[in-house]
Amino acid sequence: MSKIFLSPEELINKHEAPYPCWREEDILAWYYDFQIDGIEKQGKILIDESSFTKLLAKLKTRK
Repeated sequence: MSKIFLSPEELINKHEAPYPCWREEDILAWYYDFQIDGIEKQGKILIDESSFTKLLAKLKTRK
């Protein structure tokens, strides 16, 4: 299982334009739901990369 550190801003900025139907609140809710063990480093949380991939798949199919 690959893990990455990601900030909320990075996630929102990366996906807001291609997926305008997702609100910032939707993305932040997902972001904090998938935080691993409350680990945070320099404003970024640790998440499982497979969870991130699942979110991208949902973003692509949401209308």
